[in-house]
Amino acid sequence: MHAIIQIHTGTPTQEDISDLCLSALTRLAAYVDDEGPTLARVLRLVGATDGCAALDALRTLHCDAGDEMDALADAERYLEGLLETLAELPVRAHAENVVVPRDDWKLLRDIDMAVRWLGARTQDMLELARYVRRRAEAARGRS
Repeated sequence: MHAIIQIHTGTPTQEDISDLCLSALTRLAAYVDDEGPTLARVLRLVGATDGCAALDALRTLHCDAGDEMDALADAERYLEGLLETLAELPVRAHAENVVVPRDDWKLLRDIDMAVRWLGARTQDMLELARYVRRRAEAARGRS
């Protein structure tokens, strides 16, 4: 979350654009690794299956060399879906499951805080993906 992506001034090369996109995708992968398990638990607890599908799509996102822009566009779409799902949850979300696993008791007690935190992190990743993709598209247009 506190990583800095260096943005060069001047005319970026194709390698600079690729590096920028790969840095964003690396941060996205770290987000999925760090927040994914908690996000999946929250979504499962509140019965938000649309969000689970978007999270699964993010987890399986694949990027071949040269396809970084497409991967970022896909990531944007999935992150938007996740963010919409989180935004639609009521402020006082309740678990849909009658039987809550013991590991989720503490999370259930603080589910509103978890939803807001995950929403903020998801928004952060969405804005990063949008910014980097716009920056890369503008740089490609100049070259």
